[in-house]
Amino acid sequence: HKIKIKTNVAEEKKSLNIIIDEAHNILSYDSVRETESWKDYRLETFEEIIKEGRKFGVFLTIASQRPYDISATIISQLHNYFIHRLINDNDINAVEKAVSYLDKLSFQSIPILSVGSCFIAG
Repeated sequence: HKIKIKTNVAEEKKSLNIIIDEAHNILSYDSVRETESWKDYRLETFEEIIKEGRKFGVFLTIASQRPYDISATIISQLHNYFIHRLINDNDINAVEKAVSYLDKLSFQSIPILSVGSCFIAG
């Protein structure tokens, strides 16, 4: 007879959450603060993190008042949204493209949200 001993050792999984405030300053194609090669490298790095990072326990949280300025590749990979007041039509349209399942009345209400109020979608 063979005896099998099964052990259930829970493997501790570590994760890293990168938080970027004012993300439109870092994750934009339109930035003029650095050379084109550095901009390409920076954007490619963050695009890779947001596309592939989850399986390695790396997550990206971004905050921005200008979602229109953020790389479309990055915006397309986001899954949870806290949508505060936005008044710029380009920014509202960018959010509308990314969060297509939010109803029309909610999008119309974005410019008049009060301080501290937001829509949560995800």
